[in-house]
Amino acid sequence: MTDSGIDTMFGFLAPQRRIPKWRQAYARICQFQRQLYGLTSLPFMSYEAAFLYRLAIDFKLLPELPQAAAQCCRLRRLRNAEGAPDFQAASFAATFGVVLAGIKLQDDVQDSGRWFNRLLLAKFQRPIRDAHRFIARWTPGLEVEIASSLKLHSEMESSISGRKVTVSLAEYSEPTAYGFGAVFEAFAELLRPADREMTARFRDIGECVGRAIISWDCAVDFEHDRIRGQFNLLKSEADVLSAFEFALLQLSQIGWQIPDDSTDTDVLIQVADRIRCRRKQPVSSQPLRRLERWGLIREKRFAYAKCDGCEGLCLVGECCECTGGAGEAASCCAASETGSGLCALGEGTPCCCDAMCFCPDCVGCTPNGQKKPVSESAATTSGTADVYSKFEAQHGVAASSLNPSGFVTIDGERVPGRSQTGEFIQAGARVTVTSTNPFGVFVRKQTESG
Repeated sequence: MTDSGIDTMFGFLAPQRRIPKWRQAYARICQFQRQLYGLTSLPFMSYEAAFLYRLAIDFKLLPELPQAAAQCCRLRRLRNAEGAPDFQAASFAATFGVVLAGIKLQDDVQDSGRWFNRLLLAKFQRPIRDAHRFIARWTPGLEVEIASSLKLHSEMESSISGRKVTVSLAEYSEPTAYGFGAVFEAFAELLRPADREMTARFRDIGECVGRAIISWDCAVDFEHDRIRGQFNLLKSEADVLSAFEFALLQLSQIGWQIPDDSTDTDVLIQVADRIRCRRKQPVSSQPLRRLERWGLIREKRFAYAKCDGCEGLCLVGECCECTGGAGEAASCCAASETGSGLCALGEGTPCCCDAMCFCPDCVGCTPNGQKKPVSESAATTSGTADVYSKFEAQHGVAASSLNPSGFVTIDGERVPGRSQTGEFIQAGARVTVTSTNPFGVFVRKQTESG
């Protein structure tokens, strides 16, 4: 994958709009990461780490943060961190983000060998080592599972590159799913070791997160990898669309497992919105990639023949793809609460580690590049609730086996579907939609009588 993949690994679960409880969780992990691994580690603050921490609150494994809890840490140091009731959970989540940073930095060095990547890896060696020591001390055995997943992924990628094997996206994403599942399971065991049902659920959710990240990463990096001649499992724009669909299904499978009123549900809804938005324009036109196509920047020994004449018209006002999360740290701390951040956000920059954006995102952009003010009541809502309601009581066909979830085709549109009773429904079976929610449709198999 490409160096830009660091944005997808750290920013995939970034909500598009402000969610106060989410901001509190994000700021909390930011504080613990600064406390444990230093100020310079904050550019690698991971949204996935905040998602994991918030998941524990949504499942009542941790108490809800106080209503007055900070939504931005302002880089203030924690006081009596070890005495906090969430010390273990917040420390684990922050450590998870730093471990992710180490994995990605090492991967970038192996992929490109650029001096900048080597410098970053050398710079962050100490916090990365400390994070691995933390994992080894608090969750014995997790280090082995993480190493195993990385080895499996590397071997699979080498086999595919050498044309020894052909694998599907689902198969390609399994090693990453295994690694994320192990981390989520270990986190649940740390908080409630006797609850096997809960740890199994966390593992399943983690696996879905891993699959979603890999499929999204492959899809958004497709054009970049094609230009640079770097490895990407996807071979065509049709594959890119399928990868976006697969990512949506993984989010749906998470959404069907977590409480309806949870904060992470709002996050998933917004991420799904972003995927659907990006699916309408599957080949990215980010500024870096336009410069590559125009030949203004290029890899050594590479020449580019691809040039889209209309690209220049798209340079101004592009929506839908910000930098994501990897470099998002340390901007809103310089902004006042009334708003003076780098992006000139209408609401003020949302958090100390969350706004180094170079372009607007697709919601609330104004012609001058500023975001429209968004009320708190609207911040956690989305048009997604209406996306699948139009299929209520409609008939369709199982586009894949539902065991119990998969894809359903209704009026020519493929949507995430789930068997209402949990029974297996074979591909090709006629189905009827019994209900819908923001993550897809619930169906039952049609009988001969209808």
